[in-house]
Amino acid sequence: MSSIKTNVSAMAALQTLGSVTQQLTSTEKRVSSGLKVASASDNATYWSVATTMRSDRGATSAVADALGVASATVDTAYAGMTSVLDTLSAFKAKLVTAKEGSVDKSKVQDELDQLKQQVASVATSASFNGVNMLSYSQAANLKTTNSVTTSVPSAFVRSDDGTAVISDSDIDMTKTILFNTGGGGLLQSDSDALGLATLGSFSGGSIGAVAGHQDFNLTGAQTFGASDAVSFDLTLDASDASAGNSYSITIDRSVVTAALGAVANGRIANGQDMAAVLNKAFQLAGAPASSGGGTTSFEIATRHATGLAGSSVSTGNLVSSLSGGSGLGLENTPTASVQNVYPQVDFSFGSRFAVPEGQSFSFSFAIDGSSQQTISVDRATVDAALGTSANGIVSSADDMAAVLGAAGQQAGLLATASGGSVTLSGDKARYPTAGVGMTVSAPQKHTAGAIDFNFTDIDITTAGADVDYYISGLDAMQNRVTAAAALLGSLQSSIGVQSDFANTLMDSIDRGVGRLVDADMETESSKLAAQQTQQQLAVQSLSIANQAPQRLLSLFRG
Repeated sequence: MSSIKTNVSAMAALQTLGSVTQQLTSTEKRVSSGLKVASASDNATYWSVATTMRSDRGATSAVADALGVASATVDTAYAGMTSVLDTLSAFKAKLVTAKEGSVDKSKVQDELDQLKQQVASVATSASFNGVNMLSYSQAANLKTTNSVTTSVPSAFVRSDDGTAVISDSDIDMTKTILFNTGGGGLLQSDSDALGLATLGSFSGGSIGAVAGHQDFNLTGAQTFGASDAVSFDLTLDASDASAGNSYSITIDRSVVTAALGAVANGRIANGQDMAAVLNKAFQLAGAPASSGGGTTSFEIATRHATGLAGSSVSTGNLVSSLSGGSGLGLENTPTASVQNVYPQVDFSFGSRFAVPEGQSFSFSFAIDGSSQQTISVDRATVDAALGTSANGIVSSADDMAAVLGAAGQQAGLLATASGGSVTLSGDKARYPTAGVGMTVSAPQKHTAGAIDFNFTDIDITTAGADVDYYISGLDAMQNRVTAAAALLGSLQSSIGVQSDFANTLMDSIDRGVGRLVDADMETESSKLAAQQTQQQLAVQSLSIANQAPQRLLSLFRG
């Protein structure tokens, strides 16, 4: 049915034209921008990921730029360090020349002074972006400072939870600084530092054997009749590891007479008598214990002859037929009881000190008369115990205990700290016997690698100047500078790797974002041509549909 009111064909053609035009507009947008996801409305998920990754790419680019600055800083320092090495070689050659008797040392010194100025000038000028890794102006000695660092960004990292972090790499400049205002540089004296001067007041010590014992007060003079007796059990050397050995001890008139003689007539008059009687009773019972006494008191002590690790004394099960049930004082609580004392040597920590590179100290200890065990502590020992950031510095009793404990671990030496004191003792697993003695020798300082002059102070014209000594010290300085140059070289390599990775990471991010949001231009070009053709056909279809009412009107014309 045809209608002049509703042109169904025109409506269909118009819808087709609108749809084709919309598709063509989207295609033209992708072609003009090169993006298939240009805004969140195109694909919210991909747009969000791409936006975040573009931000990360920008941060990584900033890290790469910072690495470039760091690389330039290290390159500058390395160039300065290699120049200094060359100058030091020339300097040493001049010192060797000065050993010849016919050489005018004053002229050689003039040349040395020029070389010293050259080294100082290189160290001062080896600066980039305000960072100088060869020269520093700190009032404190570098060897008393845990670290002097400069930081450079090394990576941009986004964790699984979405947190963004820029990680830094610290460069320890104490290992590269040649000159510092307060000393401690590679070309400066070691003697200005804390060094091994105090060792924290550690000076060794000893403690004698302390046998397990109990003290008693005699309860008054007692006279044993023919039928009187006092008996008790004596337990020796009980400890956590053993119940000890027990002995039945009996004191009667015969024992008193054997100990004091018939003249005593069975009477124990004082503590000395009691000790003599106990020693006789121990002998008769085969108990490895001893006794000593005074006027009114006496002691029972172990003699460490049970073969057990403990060192203790205890009494029990006392039975007495004396008047009033007197046990001669053994029935009462001991006035003193010393049990299972393990040896230890204490000392108070005085002041912080440092263990420089190439220097060390050692001491020895012995427990229970064992052979001497020697313990050595060097810079590596300190840094291993306290962390590499310690730089060989021992600052407190806790630090000292950690260092000595780490150094003595294999030898069975323990070290603990309490307040400002350090306690040395034996590991019970290795030295299980209580009541023995311990000796700790005074520490020996080993400073063969120390340098006690500054490079800039070398003067071969002064009276008594030792050229060989200067050559030896300069050789040690050269070794330090060589190690510093090697460190800078490794830093160059590390920064180069990090920089290459940052650039590779940026390329990877670009590719990843491209896969998410970039338009396929070949496909879009084909779509564009097809959609333009579809648009033209839709326009023609609409034009034809719009002419239909005119054809209907022609039917009513005469």
